[in-house]
Amino acid sequence: MKNISFKQVLPHLVAVATFLLLSVILTRPALEGKAVQQSDVIQWKAMAQQSFEFKEKYGHFPKWTNSMMSGMPTFQIALGPKEPMNIHLGYVHDILTLGFPKPVFYLFIAALCFYLLCIVIGLNPWVSIFGGIAYAYCSYDPVLIAGGHDTKLLSMAYAPAVLASIQLIFKRKYWLGSALLLVSGILLLWQLHQQIVYYTLLMVAFMTIPFIIKCIKEKAIKHLAVSAGLCMVMGAIMLGTIAMIYWPTYEFSKETMRGGRSELTQKDKKNETKGGLDKDYAFQWSYGKAESMTILVPNAFGGSSSEGLGENSKAVEVLQENAQSKIRFPQDFPIRCE
Repeated sequence: MKNISFKQVLPHLVAVATFLLLSVILTRPALEGKAVQQSDVIQWKAMAQQSFEFKEKYGHFPKWTNSMMSGMPTFQIALGPKEPMNIHLGYVHDILTLGFPKPVFYLFIAALCFYLLCIVIGLNPWVSIFGGIAYAYCSYDPVLIAGGHDTKLLSMAYAPAVLASIQLIFKRKYWLGSALLLVSGILLLWQLHQQIVYYTLLMVAFMTIPFIIKCIKEKAIKHLAVSAGLCMVMGAIMLGTIAMIYWPTYEFSKETMRGGRSELTQKDKKNETKGGLDKDYAFQWSYGKAESMTILVPNAFGGSSSEGLGENSKAVEVLQENAQSKIRFPQDFPIRCE
């Protein structure tokens, strides 16, 4: 067995300590009992309140709620089994939170998983630390926290670990890669944020293409078959763990405008997408191509739509100074009589 020296372990210990320290310092108010006023979380609580009241009275969640869209199934809003379930992999997430409240552990997990990906693909550990920090603390993540997009941020946090696990399988570390893929994949899927799952699968697809070409050129067909088989088996197990939530949602989507069915939406033939949402609606909250620069330069195209001007804003100061001289009231305008 290969001996592991302290010199080899040191960068990893420094990485974990650095990520934890940064998370604690930058989200310190959460440790003081304060909470971020997250609009999406508040809206979810309002939508789910009826279901929780029903559960308190009858002992289980209803399958229908009148609190959303004039009535709809409670899938992914507030739903659970009548009998308790033990999802033991949930303990992995609990361990990674280190007992800290949100959003302290959000950024810690994101930095740690991206650091893992950097190490697996062969980057220097000290460089990988900066990679983890850059990924977890890009300008987009604080916006997600402020808006209450918790599941999206956690999905983005676990996605690098999924990519790292597949890379391990590609490197013939079958047992380690398969175990990590199963754990990280389930943690990603259980956030129930299909958008990030979709983007992660796209990255997996593009990452796999050169691997397949390399295996064919080197005639490593057995390695290719074993890797593909392990990924498919782990994928099937992952899907089995979330089927009870995803399948009912998939069936219901066919009866909604997202599935291409709606008698209430006036279609714009120019932007119509066959079998789904109109393009304008689907991309309403998406980044424009140039707006991707805000990931590197905060507010390069303006800030969040919910941001307001601060008390010390120069814009507010100028408006207040010029309010009386610039505003024209109705009596200032000539009255035209015909």
